[in-house]
Amino acid sequence: MTKATTTDRVQSRADARARGLPRYLITAVLIRLADEGARVGLLLLALERTESAAVGSLLVAALLVPQVVAAPAIGLLTDRARQPRWVLTTTVAGFAASLASVALLLGRAPLPVVVGRTPAAATSAHFPLSQPSLPLDSISPPLPGG
Repeated sequence: MTKATTTDRVQSRADARARGLPRYLITAVLIRLADEGARVGLLLLALERTESAAVGSLLVAALLVPQVVAAPAIGLLTDRARQPRWVLTTTVAGFAASLASVALLLGRAPLPVVVGRTPAAATSAHFPLSQPSLPLDSISPPLPGG
């Protein structure tokens, strides 16, 4: 392998990373907005339907706790998948479906049932994209001199 061929491959990878960075940033921002918005939305919905900030706080806490437990497992699954994009798409869809079920049940079903659905939303969430744990060197251009 000649030096020119090696240089071309390195440049090709750097170009691919540079093209992927804007897509990653847009996706990460949108997912973070959805994640943080879900917390605010759950609290406001609980206030409207149950007139209790305590119920809203309980739902927010129930949404946060599984993230600590499930994040490593989902990250590992994403790392080992042939198509990580499909894993991430599935988790985001699961997050949306679980939150929708919580929204439908809140105020209509017993509170333990609703709180039990909330961790399902968190565990099906989108941790690899919403947390700064992705190897950015796989999508970002190398630093000058690096």
